[in-house]
Amino acid sequence: MTRRLAVASSYDELVDAIRGRVDQLQISHAVLEELAGLTPGHFGKIMGVSQVKTMGMLTLFLVLETLAVRIVLEEDPELLAKMADRYDQRTDYNRRIGCMRSDRTRHKVMSEYGKLGADVRKAKLVPKRRAAIASIGGLARWEGVSVAKRRVLARKMVAARRRKRREAKRAAAELAAIEKEA
Repeated sequence: MTRRLAVASSYDELVDAIRGRVDQLQISHAVLEELAGLTPGHFGKIMGVSQVKTMGMLTLFLVLETLAVRIVLEEDPELLAKMADRYDQRTDYNRRIGCMRSDRTRHKVMSEYGKLGADVRKAKLVPKRRAAIASIGGLARWEGVSVAKRRVLARKMVAARRRKRREAKRAAAELAAIEKEA
């Protein structure tokens, strides 16, 4: 069974609630910092009287987990009545569908932008300049690779090209045979 320990509607009230929970559990700051994975003295800086630092999201949830508490959002009817006439209804046409909070999403979106930028740049460059840029990239890739390793890699690349050509010839022959039958 869960019990309500505190209600906080401001940062200071949240800090007071966390201080109360620490006092209730009788945990020292040093033990709490160790359990939460915080640096020594950090909890005192965010929970002390002078509050040298404020709590970030990561620290907040590490501390809450260590104190075995969680945040529950609850509607305040008085505030809702007070704010209701200020709310503008959102239209669906300008609503954000996705959010860039996920690293995977951000990576995907940014890589797509990068590809688009590369395509635009490629279209603007003359073929000779593109070849020069590719040559510089190849030299940079091979820099620091020993001569023996270059030879081994070169042999592998030649063998891969030959395999690709053989597969292309075989596919062309099969296609020609199918066309003859048809």
